[in-house]
Amino acid sequence: MTTGASSSDRRDLWFLNTRVLIRISYQDGGDDISVLEHWAGFRDGPPLHVHQSEDEVFQVLAGEVRFRVGDREQRAKAGDILLVPQGTPHTYRVESPEGGTLPDHHVRARVRAFCPGLWPPSRAGRVT
Repeated sequence: MTTGASSSDRRDLWFLNTRVLIRISYQDGGDDISVLEHWAGFRDGPPLHVHQSEDEVFQVLAGEVRFRVGDREQRAKAGDILLVPQGTPHTYRVESPEGGTLPDHHVRARVRAFCPGLWPPSRAGRVT
């Protein structure tokens, strides 16, 4: 049983203001599945964006997060899972002062390939 990314793509990185650990890399299997774990600080989140060729699944492990998916907004807390269908504009913002932890799952996505300059290595420690 594989427990994490075995490829050279397993890294602890920064994406914008969020620390990201690549748990499963698209390079590890034949279906281009990626699992990324995000540690985001209070009020942090990515800009509104769209994935044209894949769905994205978010699971909130800690904190409270406000998602915008298409024209609707939804709050999620630890244990909640949210599907973002391909082609749907979406973003999120961490609403809890202690920050949030949320893995996201992509299929058929080479997630680091779409903006390689925005993925510098992180230093150990949580986002505050």
